[in-house]
Amino acid sequence: SAAGLESTDCPNCGAAERATLFEIEDYLYGVEGRFAVQRCGNCGLVYLSPRPTRAAIGRYYPPSYSPYRPAIQDERSAAMRWMRRRKLVKRRQAVERHAPRRPGDLLDVGCSTGIFMDEMRSAGWHVTGVEMVREAAEYAHARFGLPVVEGDLLEVGLAPQSFDAITLFDVLEHTFEPAAVL
Repeated sequence: SAAGLESTDCPNCGAAERATLFEIEDYLYGVEGRFAVQRCGNCGLVYLSPRPTRAAIGRYYPPSYSPYRPAIQDERSAAMRWMRRRKLVKRRQAVERHAPRRPGDLLDVGCSTGIFMDEMRSAGWHVTGVEMVREAAEYAHARFGLPVVEGDLLEVGLAPQSFDAITLFDVLEHTFEPAAVL
């Protein structure tokens, strides 16, 4: 594949029919290339094609990628600590509103540096994380002592039906097989 990209049919329904909505460059992180955003002609899902291959996907998420932020307590700016803390509390409350058992067992898929997991643990939850990026998983373990499994959710072998709540914040749109992940 050219430059680590592959063409793909709709990752939701498998249809080949699609229309290019627009092409865009990664201005935020400066990753090379133009990315075509497609709309499936069958189910309407919007997706990238061509998209990065599994082997190349890591280079599209540099260390400066915003979800790989340090602990809130380590932020220099008091205003930034306040804003991040407020957002984190809102996420916790949203999960707690909808979870069948609270606190319970939580799986955070794409847990990044573990900030949300740490918040949930401090509220009494038993937490487990899955993270594909080694540096982020290592940070979560080293900084917070969190149990994080490094790898792809579909390959790490977690026991089915062993969690009361599963979160995928800013994750599903980055997966290769969204239906299987769900």
